[in-house]
Amino acid sequence: MTHSSRWLLWPRPKKALLPVVSTAVLLAGWAGIAHESGVGWVQAIGAIIAAALLLGLVIPAVALLACSVTLKHCPSDARAGEPIVLSLEINRPLRIRCLDPLGSETPAPRSPVEMSCVQQRRGVITHLDLEVSSAAPFGLLWWTRKLRIDLAQAIYVAPRLGSPESLAAPEEPSANHGRLQRAQSGEPRGVMPYHRGDRWRDIHWPASAHTGSLVVRDRETTISKPLIVSLDLPLDEDLAEAVAERALGTILAALSRGDQVILVTHEAGGRVSAPVRDRISAGRRLARAVALPGAMRAELHSTTGSGGQDVADLEI
Repeated sequence: MTHSSRWLLWPRPKKALLPVVSTAVLLAGWAGIAHESGVGWVQAIGAIIAAALLLGLVIPAVALLACSVTLKHCPSDARAGEPIVLSLEINRPLRIRCLDPLGSETPAPRSPVEMSCVQQRRGVITHLDLEVSSAAPFGLLWWTRKLRIDLAQAIYVAPRLGSPESLAAPEEPSANHGRLQRAQSGEPRGVMPYHRGDRWRDIHWPASAHTGSLVVRDRETTISKPLIVSLDLPLDEDLAEAVAERALGTILAALSRGDQVILVTHEAGGRVSAPVRDRISAGRRLARAVALPGAMRAELHSTTGSGGQDVADLEI
């Protein structure tokens, strides 16, 4: 999987005033000494020092123009407030800091480089913004350059785990609240021909001997009505984050007791109603969820339950 990257800015000096002024003062002082002495070797040494200092100020910018930073690995799922570990390859010693999501500056003397960043809110990360720095070879002046890496596969940042909403006690299966479905457990209701993938322990040997071909026990179980959770995020980012955290806690609590959960959210492409089966799928759905403007939210609530839309058992 290849991640594309592009440089956003040309190299720029970082806190250049002190190194430049110090270098200028040193060169001016040495030039005065060489002029007063009139000795050729003093002037020669001054010229060498001046050339070294000037090169030390400029070479880091040239090094950044020739550097290469490649993202080799990043996770596809993460959680808000927890580190996201990235693996990079470089072609020269650098210092690297992740700007978006925010991370600490990491010395990178050699490849590969392990660094981390933290996304404080849920969401979908489609690119990484890095700040690459170098002061090689003398460390006189730091130069920086910004790099954007477009991810081949987005990172889904799930919300933190919040306190779940109170859930009603599960209903007993009945003819009105359940349906029969073939399963690997439950009450046997007959036999059916063996198909590849059926378990050997389900083979009904007496019936197989009677029919002359393999048959398996056909079982049925009652599937209860799924829990429909509707998520309506407010426009305020802090409140939306808190709502998403409660929604994740509620979904995981329902899944842990064996409920089937259908999550209804609004994404950039429209309304989505689909089942979630584990923490990863729930986290991805909540990462993609967006808040609706007030007018669209009012219109949606006025039409909920009509047009074949699912009526939520729980609104968060």
